Amino acid sequence: MPAHRLQLQLQLLLLQLLLLLLLVLNYGSASRVHHQGQVFHRHLPKRLANTMHDYRRFLVTNSNTATDIDVTNSSSLSVHHQHGKKDSYILDKSRGIPDVHQPYLQLQPQRTWTAGPRLDYDDSTTRDPAIPDNPEGLKNPSLLVGPWEEKPTIRVTDAVFRGVNGSVVGAQAGTTANLPCVILNRADHETVSWIRLRDYHLITVGRQTYSKDDRFSVTYNRHLNEWTLHLRYAQARDAGQYLCQLSTHPPMVFISTLTITEASSEIAGGPEMYVQEGSAVVLDCTLHQHTQTPVYVFWYHNRTMINFDTNRQVSVRKTSDGSVLTLAGVRRRDSGNYTCVPANAKPASITLHIIAGTSL
Repeated sequence: MPAHRLQLQLQLLLLQLLLLLLLVLNYGSASRVHHQGQVFHRHLPKRLANTMHDYRRFLVTNSNTATDIDVTNSSSLSVHHQHGKKDSYILDKSRGIPDVHQPYLQLQPQRTWTAGPRLDYDDSTTRDPAIPDNPEGLKNPSLLVGPWEEKPTIRVTDAVFRGVNGSVVGAQAGTTANLPCVILNRADHETVSWIRLRDYHLITVGRQTYSKDDRFSVTYNRHLNEWTLHLRYAQARDAGQYLCQLSTHPPMVFISTLTITEASSEIAGGPEMYVQEGSAVVLDCTLHQHTQTPVYVFWYHNRTMINFDTNRQVSVRKTSDGSVLTLAGVRRRDSGNYTCVPANAKPASITLHIIAGTSL
């Protein structure tokens, strides 16, 4: 009886030792897997920590059984047991990563491809031997593609300008300058514009005036097909070139050169004239460098205008280039300064001396 009890106690002790050994083995395996997971998550960026591809690569490089992994084919992921039996790959559905409790995972890295040289292709057949490896064309593209040649644009229009391009139009300072532009066969959709070439100032488009200078205006004569730019009270600063532009592609232009002249006047026989008392005196005022007949010519005796003086025997006659003043039967009171003042021209003066007696 004591021997049988002793044998039973030994069997219980062996069973306890066996259970203790199993617990130790299980605890070591779980600790190793947990340590690998911590190392993996510590070294991998957060945005890639839960991806299956990086988890497989990490286990391959850190597993103790990495020497048994077959890496000849990286297009699939297999699970093998010790005896080489192929099993299905198990995923943890809750985390989307492989089940780390499978002891014999054999993982394979993803296949990558690199382009190598083609032995059956020789690119020297497509290269010009005259071009060096580092051509100067990188600095000067014209050496490779040649000089740039822009194809001329074909203008599609029947319109033509009438007159001499670059013609000179003269105007007298203070008068209205008229720049004509005659266009034949102009289409309805083609617009005429006037531009000052000095500063590319847009003056008119069609019949509308866009310039802030209210001296400019434009008129259109439908019967003559003439677009005329008018400039009132022209000044010397207004001289220059003006473009009459037609809105074709490319645009057609007609250039007019405006010149401004300063008109002046002169009284014949000046600056002093001596006449006998009682005789008739004729003062002729002539304009120089004028472009048009003066609108008016005023005559002054000292500071008094005498054109319409009925108390004195005077008469004023207008000519194409000035004016003529006639004094009948001059007296001593008619002596003094006489001034001719034409419109838009410099005035002229003469001093009249009346001598008493019958001879000078």
